[in-house]
Amino acid sequence: MKRIVILVMVFLFVLSVPVAHASVTIPIGDFSEGLAWMKKSELYGFVDTHGNWVVEPIYETATSFVDGYAFVSNDDGESYVDVQGNIVSGPAPDYSRRHSEGVMVISKGSTYQYVAIAPDAVVPAETYEFAGTFSDGLACVTFGPEYTAAFIDHQGQIVILMDDEWGRITDTSKIKVNGAFPAKFIDGYAVVEGFFSNTEGTKTGGDVVVIIDLDGNKLYIHEEESEIRNCGNGIFCIYDSDKKNYYFADANGVNLTGEVYSGKFEQGRWNGYDTIVENGIALAGIDRKGVITPCFIDMTGQVVIPNDGWDGASPFYEGLAAVRKDGKWGYINTSGEYVIEPKYNVARPFSCGVAIVSTEEEWFIIDAQGNVLY
Repeated sequence: MKRIVILVMVFLFVLSVPVAHASVTIPIGDFSEGLAWMKKSELYGFVDTHGNWVVEPIYETATSFVDGYAFVSNDDGESYVDVQGNIVSGPAPDYSRRHSEGVMVISKGSTYQYVAIAPDAVVPAETYEFAGTFSDGLACVTFGPEYTAAFIDHQGQIVILMDDEWGRITDTSKIKVNGAFPAKFIDGYAVVEGFFSNTEGTKTGGDVVVIIDLDGNKLYIHEEESEIRNCGNGIFCIYDSDKKNYYFADANGVNLTGEVYSGKFEQGRWNGYDTIVENGIALAGIDRKGVITPCFIDMTGQVVIPNDGWDGASPFYEGLAAVRKDGKWGYINTSGEYVIEPKYNVARPFSCGVAIVSTEEEWFIIDAQGNVLY
């Protein structure tokens, strides 16, 4: 496979503070489940995609909606609200902002437990040494004196037990899973971290990263000093911190794109190496004599959308990617065609069919054709 030297350039979109080169403060978050938090007179509420208030601004803090619920707080305490603004649980002093699938995680001293947010949610009754949020119907927990890691379902039944037998590699060595690592399933696969140990549990080797499926099968064991990010749809970004390179791989660890590299810092700016892969297209950057120029590649490592004079870009979201040309942001489709010409100082990712953009004077909510909705 032809080796392509690329650097993934992931641009972080700041939600509530001014962005470089922009004089407008944007008081609204990205949309999730049709709503976005918005700030007015130092208080938060939620608006729809046309800027209409669905939940009046009465809260001191607010988070984006996840699986139908958002965390809010004010003088009455902390609670969760549904998409109509109804308080469904709270107030209480120990609510957690970690929630998914209608269930939140709270800590009780040195242990963790699950509490229902959704009226019909089923939650495990047990307490755990550590508890992660649910995804794909499973959550990673740690329990017992040996801090054994497992994935459980909403009833608390162990679906994947990552004990000594599961982790055994040879008669004298095993993988001990780090139960405090926030492992979660995405599109049927999870990444778990651990280390090599002897049968007594004493660490004998380096760290390992393992890709597993919903049956707990160890599909790929990566033994080098590496980080693995689950990009969704069975695609993983594997970064080797020792070799300073990375590649996109499938769930079995098969290299799809050929070795690429990451300097992690380029011209004083943070550039991540993991990225969003949508419809098999990833944002990357070609290094030409030390100058990084963004482009888009497929999962064979081939450039499918070459650079058109951009000096910045973001991954594809909902079929559109923000690109910056001559200091202004616009959007292209997966064919590389401009759907919205570059004219904005800020252009956030599309979500729920809309995006937040701004000029030097104003900010707007626009649809995928560039029409201003608010």
